Amino acid sequence: MANIIQSFPKGSGGGQSIQYDSMPTASSSLEGRIVQYTGVTDTDYTNGWFYECIEDTTTTPSSYEWARVELSDLMPAGDMSEVVDHYPAIGPTPGGSGGYDNVIEGYYNYSDSLFYYDSAFTLPVDGENRVIYLSLDTNIIYRYDGSIFIPLATVSDIQVVSLPTAGASHENEIYQYIGASDSTYTNGWFYKCVKDTTTTPVSYSWEKVEMIEYMPAEDMGEIIVSHPGVRSIYPVDYSTDEQLVGKWYDGSNIYQKTFVGTTNGSKSTDDIVATITGFNTLVNSVATMDFAGDWGVGQYHIPYNNVVEYYIDTANRLILHKQNDIATNKNYYITLQYTKTT
Repeated sequence: MANIIQSFPKGSGGGQSIQYDSMPTASSSLEGRIVQYTGVTDTDYTNGWFYECIEDTTTTPSSYEWARVELSDLMPAGDMSEVVDHYPAIGPTPGGSGGYDNVIEGYYNYSDSLFYYDSAFTLPVDGENRVIYLSLDTNIIYRYDGSIFIPLATVSDIQVVSLPTAGASHENEIYQYIGASDSTYTNGWFYKCVKDTTTTPVSYSWEKVEMIEYMPAEDMGEIIVSHPGVRSIYPVDYSTDEQLVGKWYDGSNIYQKTFVGTTNGSKSTDDIVATITGFNTLVNSVATMDFAGDWGVGQYHIPYNNVVEYYIDTANRLILHKQNDIATNKNYYITLQYTKTT
């Protein structure tokens, strides 16, 4: 794919352009080319989608046509980020889990909860999985649930390089900050304007929020598509920062954090990796450790029989218990999912 998907300039039918407002005529000279349609959505082509020029051998003579393609079918998911950098309209496909492939623009009809290409509601849009729908008249995004289109969020001006002054007029609004990270705001994070009633008079401030708190984890891709700056979610993002990744069966939040470090030099002295404030229930975990021995150098999963194990004690401390010298002075990587009391 490296010889096809490149940062070519946008064009209108010639040269090596990858984006076209008006699709070139399919022909043998373009066979195998993949381009992105950036014109107005119509009955033939959808804005933002990619199309490949293919040969139809069932006709005599053979003919050529533009067929819609999924970029995720043409390259490993890990390579999608390079394409997204150049073409933000493309939705990333993180790890094959979550993520949506495209945005279709049109108009939402409140009377039947369906989506249409035209404002007169005469050209209905077929609902699809892994696609979100942007209403051009209201700037509200929708997803298809199998029968109707469900509103998700207003996306007009949701990305800002400078947050407006927090105040009553912005209460409960959510923005993604895409300016330079500083001591107050972090690039890529979402912030909500919240009211503080403990002050006199009441005051307002921008508070960092996890978008996953506002929708199921499987729908996060719908936000990621429109706003590629949103970080990916578990199982893709093994961050050393604590992050919200889902809901437990009782409705409580599930958090995830990865702990990385090196064990101490004594097998008889446990390693206190960290204290997890408010820890309640361990939901899931995975851990590995480097090893070096007569059989070579590599990694193994822990707990490892008669070598090392880990647990969380009553003081909410993550403990590594070493039982063999080969577990000393070794790098470890532990990822936990857990609920909290607060």
